[in-house]
Amino acid sequence: MTLETADFHLITDTLCLNFANSKSWKEHENFNFFKEYQTLLPWALQMDLMTLPQAEQKLALAAQQPQQAQAALARADRVRETIYHIFFAIANEQEIPAADLAYFNEAWGAALAHLQIIPAQDSFRWDWVDADNALDSLLWPILHSAAELLISEKLGKVKNCGGCGWLFLDTTKAGRRRWCNMSLCGNRAKARRHYARGKADAA
Repeated sequence: MTLETADFHLITDTLCLNFANSKSWKEHENFNFFKEYQTLLPWALQMDLMTLPQAEQKLALAAQQPQQAQAALARADRVRETIYHIFFAIANEQEIPAADLAYFNEAWGAALAHLQIIPAQDSFRWDWVDADNALDSLLWPILHSAAELLISEKLGKVKNCGGCGWLFLDTTKAGRRRWCNMSLCGNRAKARRHYARGKADAA
């Protein structure tokens, strides 16, 4: 088993939303960045969730514990789906599904057990403990990111792209952004409208 590098397309600088955007949520599309446990690690490296030596250690541990690696992947899928459902509901002014919020609180509570205050030079800082031997430890900062976003003033800026369905933060002054990326989803939508008008004019 080798650690393959990758360069993931990111549409936001918010960790939990980037994680939610690691698969397609459109019914007619079927792609998923994380089909095996080891495919989580290049993404975690790009997000600075671990160092290369830590990723290599995780890779070796997954090879030694394939069942635990499969369970960690299943938890990652569930956490990702939960985060997407919660913020999709918020972006579309819908009620958050109770089952998703309950699972989020359960997962976040379990992650918090690993968050401690440790000394740092002349002060202190937060750090995750027992992460080296936990295959799902990369989920802990993702859950932390989601919890922070849920209680932050940025929550009202969460949007759902009208093209690809991915989530992003609308930081524009007007707050009317509809697309994750105008040059991608926005231009595709314009092209579709232009094509539709052309067909209508020709009819």
